[in-house]
Amino acid sequence: MDLRNQVLLSLSGLLLMLLITIGISYAYFTATMAGGEESTTITVKGGKMTITYDSTGSNINLANIIPDDNPAAIKNFTIKGNNNTDIEMCYKISLVVTTNTFSEEAIQYKLSSTNTDNNGSVAASITDLTIIGTGAKTVELGVGYFDAPAVGDKIHTYNLEIYFPNQNYNQNGDQEKQIQAHVTVENFDCSTLLPYDKTKGVNRPVLFTGMTPVKWDDVFKETETTKDDSTWYDYGNQKWANAKTIDGSYWVWIPRYAYKITSGYHSSTGAGEETAGTIDIEFLKGETNANKNDTPIETTGYNPEVKDTSMHHFLHPAFDV
Repeated sequence: MDLRNQVLLSLSGLLLMLLITIGISYAYFTATMAGGEESTTITVKGGKMTITYDSTGSNINLANIIPDDNPAAIKNFTIKGNNNTDIEMCYKISLVVTTNTFSEEAIQYKLSSTNTDNNGSVAASITDLTIIGTGAKTVELGVGYFDAPAVGDKIHTYNLEIYFPNQNYNQNGDQEKQIQAHVTVENFDCSTLLPYDKTKGVNRPVLFTGMTPVKWDDVFKETETTKDDSTWYDYGNQKWANAKTIDGSYWVWIPRYAYKITSGYHSSTGAGEETAGTIDIEFLKGETNANKNDTPIETTGYNPEVKDTSMHHFLHPAFDV
């Protein structure tokens, strides 16, 4: 073989190597994320939430993407809450994937959230790359809420990043694959997010499987109701949240509380022989000792006549777990 043939052979081999390298490293991938509304308004009992997406709407459009450790697409959106009542407004953010033919780990995401006006709570940021997974599905990104009242627009800001990251394996199998998706924001039941009912001043009752809320009218007639019935309970007027199971057993919801014996401490009577003692109750928020009156709550150090329930509000021991 002469020198020219050796050079041609070497060049051909080099070209083949270059084509293989380019094919592996720079193959283009096509993805289209589409569908959904560009903006929406959610009107709920107690106020209004307005969702504003960036200029491209709720859709995320990707085309000719290649594996990269930088985001392939970024979707910015804000949720504005305007609330003139004492009822919190809750919402859920989702990524609705209508089509995804990419492999299981190919498309991933992050979410950053900012409580711009420090009102309520935003959905938690997702700082680690999280796999969307192949196929159609709804990916729940998180829940947030606006406190009450929220007079004027209070803003929660979100930044959703979509990635097609580099992997330590050949990714050519994902060439010409497709993903179609869009962001949605919808009303969310606050009772599953916020255990404390500001309007009624107690933790909301929790019903277990098989429990049906019941109440009684003025002539003690029992009727079944639902957890959304505003007249089901009123702890401020000693009307308890009762429920019934299929076996006929009755149950009562006892919210987390602290108490102080204001008269009749260690006695069966109050200030006079003809009166009973009195107890002051402070219902507490969630699993905390916070309460609407900001009353200090004691949990330890009980000592009769030194630090006891005639002097301080103590957390009831049933909740000291």
